[in-house]
Amino acid sequence: MPSLCSVSAIVPCFNRKLYASEAVESLLNQSHPLSEILVVDDGSTDGTPEHLRSRFGSNIHIIEKRNTGPGASRNLGVEQSSGAFLCFLDDDDVAVETRVENQLRIAMGDPSCGIVGGSVSYIDESGRDLEGISIAPESVTHEEASIRARIPGIGSNVLVRRSAFESVGGFDVTLRRAQDLDFVRRVSRCWRVRNTTAVTTKVRFHSGVRVNVNYDVILECRNRIIEQIEDPIVRRKARAWLHYSLYLRYGASRGRAAMLLELFRSFVAYPGTIDDDAKRLRPLVSELLGRGAIVPEGLGGSHLDRKRPDNDVS
Repeated sequence: MPSLCSVSAIVPCFNRKLYASEAVESLLNQSHPLSEILVVDDGSTDGTPEHLRSRFGSNIHIIEKRNTGPGASRNLGVEQSSGAFLCFLDDDDVAVETRVENQLRIAMGDPSCGIVGGSVSYIDESGRDLEGISIAPESVTHEEASIRARIPGIGSNVLVRRSAFESVGGFDVTLRRAQDLDFVRRVSRCWRVRNTTAVTTKVRFHSGVRVNVNYDVILECRNRIIEQIEDPIVRRKARAWLHYSLYLRYGASRGRAAMLLELFRSFVAYPGTIDDDAKRLRPLVSELLGRGAIVPEGLGGSHLDRKRPDNDVS
C-alpha cells in the first residue's frame, strides 16, 4: 500500500529529448521528494528514450509504447505507478521546485480534494522567462470546470489524488485534444478542485504543437465535451466561452473577419455574462461604433497575453 503522501510523477513524452531532460531535472529537484518518475515515451523517433536513460539512469523509469497520444500515455503511466498522488508534467514544461510541496499540502489538508493546480509563468524555447503570470483561482466549481479551464497549463500543472483518477477512469483517449479539460470536468463532479495561487509550473512556448493549432480538431473535441454537460444553461455558457477563446486567438492567425465571427457566435450561444474574465462587450461595442475590434490583451487582468496560446483552446 502506498504512503499517504507518496507522489508519482508522470511525463508523457514524444520527440522532445532536450526539453524532456529539463522537465525530468525539475522533478528530480522537487523540495518534496517524489516516489518515482515515470517517462512514458509515445513512440519517439528522435532517440528520446536513449537520451534520457544515458542522462538519468535508474533515477527514472522509462516506458516505451507505440504512438497513441498523450492521454493514453498518462493512463499507462498511472497504471504502472504506485503513488497515492499523481503529478503530471508535459515533456516541454518545467516544474517549480516547490510545486509538489505546495500542491500536496492542500491535498493532504482536504480529503475531498481530487485535483490541485496552481498558477503558471512562461518561458521561451531557451528557457528564458517571459512576461506574464496566469494566477489560478483558489477553488473551481463543477460548473466553472464545465465552462472553461480554471487551472492554467492544466494538463501539465496538476496533482491528482489516485482515487479521484480511478473514480473517473482516467483520460478519455478517444479525444484528440482537450483531454485534460474533460478530465478535470469529470473529476469536479464528485471531488473538489483547488489551486495554490503560487506559481507551480513554467509553461514553455515554442515552435511546436502549442503554436500550430488545428482549430477543426479543437472544435470537434470541445463540442463533444460540451454535449456531455447535463445543465443546458451551463452547456450554452461553455459553447460561448469556446467561441470567445477562439476569438481571442484568431486575431493573429486568421484575420479580423474570422475573429469577429467567433465573437458573434459566442454571443449567439449565450448573450449573458459567462464570468468575470469574459470581457466580450467592449470589443463588440467598439466594432459596432466603427472603431475597429479591440483584441483583449488576455482573458482577464492576470491571464496570459494574446501572443501566447490560450490554455482553454487546447
